[in-house]
Amino acid sequence: MEAAEEEEAEVRAIAKLLEVYCKGSNGKYDAYTDKKLVDTCQRELGEEMVETRTGGPKGRLLRAFADKLNKFDKFSGKTRTEALCNLAEILNKKVGPQRQPTPERQKLALIIGISNYDKEALPNCTSDARCISEAFKSRGFETYLEFDTQDQESFWKVYEDFASKIRPPCTVLFYVAAHGAQFHTDVLVFPIIPFRTKDAEKAISMQAMINKISTRLDPDSDVVMLLDTCRVNFSQRGHQDLEQLATLPQTWILYATKESYPVCDGPDGGNSPFTRAVLRTLKELGPDVEFYKFATSVNKYVRDCGMQRSELKADMTKELFI
Repeated sequence: MEAAEEEEAEVRAIAKLLEVYCKGSNGKYDAYTDKKLVDTCQRELGEEMVETRTGGPKGRLLRAFADKLNKFDKFSGKTRTEALCNLAEILNKKVGPQRQPTPERQKLALIIGISNYDKEALPNCTSDARCISEAFKSRGFETYLEFDTQDQESFWKVYEDFASKIRPPCTVLFYVAAHGAQFHTDVLVFPIIPFRTKDAEKAISMQAMINKISTRLDPDSDVVMLLDTCRVNFSQRGHQDLEQLATLPQTWILYATKESYPVCDGPDGGNSPFTRAVLRTLKELGPDVEFYKFATSVNKYVRDCGMQRSELKADMTKELFI
């Protein structure tokens, strides 16, 4: 086997371990021991890969992977998402020359900013939406802006108008800057009227949004959500948890904050820390940036603004360029 092919095989093996690690962690950071890594590698890749490609069960590949996880685990403030994003970025750099940007196809973005709440107004949300629209328009997206949505009915009307323009295969992006809350596995976005009474039944479920869009897409399409909303846990009697997210081949969700935490709206007349981080990342990294690298950079700049931490939810075995 040529040296380049052997290196690629090792990188792919690390990627497979990363995938298994993600699936086995149940959202909690639990670094594998060497023995668990060996067992996993043998089970997922076969004895031959473990013994011959890595120099035995204590080979360089497994040691490097365990070392990365252990180092990330020791740093206070490092979340599981941050660690995995960094690992993904390392893999990206190693196999970068062989990866190709997403082929040209339809790219649509629905961008929503809700500022004019009766109480607890969010002055920057509409300006955040405008800036995000311009940024993604410059990257070839056909953008659709919606401001100050009043209620659930008007929201779904806007969504249906937008969805009618979808022609798969495509990349569909949703950006929302508004009041929001976490409810079990769901994130609820509040239009202006439901927010007055904190009526979760009349809020907009992001799970429902993805479930709806899944009926219009094919397996080659991508869905990206950038959610600049609070994720403080919300409880209301009578509100039923919605079905789990529809199974889409490639769904990427970047939250502005971790579950159970609020977000900062930023100084009046500016942008929120999350939106500012997104805009800075898009400008610095240029066109066709790989999504994990994008998410890692956004999280770095969000952290620089204070205690807020972004969070990524995605299939770590897939790739997307935006």
